[in-house]
Amino acid sequence: MKTEFTLEDRALRKALRYLRRRVHDNAAMMDGIAAAWADRVRLGFHDGRDPWGDPWAPLKPSTIARRRNRSDQPLRDTGRLRSSIYHRAGRDWLEVGLAAKYAGTHQFGARKGQYGRTRRGAPIPWGDVPARPMLPASGRHVLLPREWQTDARDAVVDHLKRGLPRA
Repeated sequence: MKTEFTLEDRALRKALRYLRRRVHDNAAMMDGIAAAWADRVRLGFHDGRDPWGDPWAPLKPSTIARRRNRSDQPLRDTGRLRSSIYHRAGRDWLEVGLAAKYAGTHQFGARKGQYGRTRRGAPIPWGDVPARPMLPASGRHVLLPREWQTDARDAVVDHLKRGLPRA
């Protein structure tokens, strides 16, 4: 025996049409996710922690002595690295990153002399640089922390709810 029913609820049909349109217009949602994740990167600078909540490696005394402000907080000497955080998004993509050309060195770390030598023969970098991840990437893999996943889920739910017709 076959059982069928026909949906005649105008409000629900209107809501379903709205959701169908919203699913095809994801740029604002993707931008919201990217903005939330860029804020998480900024928070990491403030707290001195990687995206998973682990503290960044402390600075060596020799590094602190060379700093302009003598601060012992990693990656916060001039503020240029933090101010290079950016985000962009489109309908089906998003990007969060740091525009400073040396961001990768701090994200993944580097060995003394890994980039060669100066004209005077000094190693570049002058000492080992421990990895201090700012983005949730390990090598070529992205490992989103739970909080970052929650940001994405919440943005999707908010995107779909926004403007839904009331019953």
